[in-house]
Amino acid sequence: MSSYKKTILLEKLSKFQDKLLDLSKRNKMINSNFQSRAKTHFRIIDEIPDFLYDKLSKGNMEFKPLPPLDENPKDENTFEFKARVAIKEKEDEEYIKEMEKIETEQVDNLNEARERALRKLKDKIRIELKLPGQPPIFRTEILSFLL
Repeated sequence: MSSYKKTILLEKLSKFQDKLLDLSKRNKMINSNFQSRAKTHFRIIDEIPDFLYDKLSKGNMEFKPLPPLDENPKDENTFEFKARVAIKEKEDEEYIKEMEKIETEQVDNLNEARERALRKLKDKIRIELKLPGQPPIFRTEILSFLL
């Protein structure tokens, strides 16, 4: 093949390549939704990016899901803890203000905002009762990586 034909062929291939690359919002590789409940990505913790890339490119990395988190740890199911929560829901000024704020302002996810406020209150109670271990963390705050 002559160099002239080769040049024309390469130019045409280059034009087709540009047309194949979709830069619109339909391309999920460049326009992604990173909300916590989206199922198009997953999150990874405690990994070094270069190490992760190396493992993924060699194809020998295995992903294991985290075990499901209990909604309420066992020590939060005691009568004493539940009674303390019931009292604090009515008396804790910070919790009451946060709940009023959630109710009056427009919040993206009302249930999640309420759960977070209640979790904060429970964490305070855990500290007051000197319960062992770390308070549970939200599933949405566990991992961070795009497919």
